[in-house]
Amino acid sequence: MNKDISPQEQWQRWFLISVLAFMCLAIAITNTYYVGDATIYREDKQAENRAFHNNLLYNQLPEGGWEAHGANGTNCRIFAIYLAETVHRYSGVDILRIYRSMDLIFIALTLFLSFFFFRSLVTTSTAIIGILYLGWILPLTYAFHVFHPWDRIGWFAWLLAIFAIRKDKPYLLAIIVVLGVTIKMDLLAVAGLYFLVYLNRTNWKRVTLTTAVISLMGIATLAFLSHCLPGGVDTDRVFTLIGWMKNNYWVLCKHPIDHPAFLAFPTIFCVALMGLRSRNRFAIASFSYGLFLLSYIAKSNNFIEIRAQMGFVLLLLPLALIGLDRIFQAEHGLQEGAQP
Repeated sequence: MNKDISPQEQWQRWFLISVLAFMCLAIAITNTYYVGDATIYREDKQAENRAFHNNLLYNQLPEGGWEAHGANGTNCRIFAIYLAETVHRYSGVDILRIYRSMDLIFIALTLFLSFFFFRSLVTTSTAIIGILYLGWILPLTYAFHVFHPWDRIGWFAWLLAIFAIRKDKPYLLAIIVVLGVTIKMDLLAVAGLYFLVYLNRTNWKRVTLTTAVISLMGIATLAFLSHCLPGGVDTDRVFTLIGWMKNNYWVLCKHPIDHPAFLAFPTIFCVALMGLRSRNRFAIASFSYGLFLLSYIAKSNNFIEIRAQMGFVLLLLPLALIGLDRIFQAEHGLQEGAQP
């Protein structure tokens, strides 16, 4: 603790952290119990979820194949499955209760640590608005799917990886990427952000090599998992690029108002425009990379499932929060100028 901070300031800081922790826990409980119990944890889906847990645990082809369950390539996402099974065997707690508890814990942790990530870029009040925004869109992540127990822990891994890039910790980033691939393979993409943030004329060799090594470590991990756990993709049923684009187009037509992307992203995009003038390289690179990854998902995956895009939201938010901070500062300046 900084000795220059007065006891009153220390008390205020700890009070803020305590309120923040309670708020993050409350958001996590609200989503996990009230939203989750009505959607992905509901009773009529429990038998199917238990069966699919065993399919993933033992790498057994489910009835109808992986694609019939929207699960092509998911047999390599072993971290959350093995973690839940380990806790189940040692504690005797029901496996679905463990999954719900894991969701609650990792939602709360991600929200809480996101504050400190945002606070490294913007003011305290704006960082709290960032947490409230995440809490606002979290209910959307419970729609249009049933059993994806790696989503919350994967979101947490994305936050750690982005924070490691923000602090320029490539060794830590490499560890997170390797472990993250065992959670969900999309974390492979985060190494590209390190390249965009730190590349310049003087260090391009080091940054390029570092990015390549981290990416190759992640790819090697994925290749090892695919070798040990074969048969996770129904190759004869995989969507083509045109197939995914047509599918996402018709979904947009079916949900012209309530599509999760329409509810979650326009606010970020509008406010981020105000942050461009800050010339914050990390925030601009992060936002640009987030847009690129979103555009890739829109044409090659099920775009309506925003649960899979929460890591990208963490890429987009820094620039949006910087823009919001600039708006608040301009408003504060106007108010001071208006005072007699």
